[in-house]
Amino acid sequence: MAIAFTYRGLELSQTQIRLLHISESTTEGSTEDTINCSLVRVDINACPPYRALFYTWASPPSALSSPADPKFILINGASFGIGDNL
Repeated sequence: MAIAFTYRGLELSQTQIRLLHISESTTEGSTEDTINCSLVRVDINACPPYRALFYTWASPPSALSSPADPKFILINGASFGIGDNL
């Protein structure tokens, strides 16, 4: 399994947002159904076109994957557990 994803905050002195790029290819060592992403910080005044994805990161326990069937995505090559609602 990949290393755990480490969250990195935004620069408060700048006008930034985070964009999650979902890759169409798999990462070496991942399974075919693994979703591979990269999370980047961009200036809101110079960001590329994007589509919004609405997701509750702090899901209630009932929305999380069961321990018997955990679900993960890869963000910048690191493993990140997700809830079933994603």
